[in-house]
Amino acid sequence: MRALAVALLLLALMIPYRRWRGRYGLGLSDVKLAGVAGAWLDLTTVAVAIQMTALAAIAAYVHNVALRRMPLSATAFLPFGLFLAPAILLGWARS
Repeated sequence: MRALAVALLLLALMIPYRRWRGRYGLGLSDVKLAGVAGAWLDLTTVAVAIQMTALAAIAAYVHNVALRRMPLSATAFLPFGLFLAPAILLGWARS
């Protein structure tokens, strides 16, 4: 049930964002990976893992942009799953 709840929560974020912006913010793979997180972790750890993921992805993007001396872009592609998988692993190892 947790896996379904977490996956549906991210799906509920993905669909309106797609309609509002006209492009994908999260992919279906991210939703399925979040479902895996819900199956393996308790809800508190899932929330922490998703927060860690978002912060790590933003930090990596800002660091990369600073190194390249480029302006920040609101339409930059960030692979959320690339950062979510290690956060799930850390949460699972902690449990």
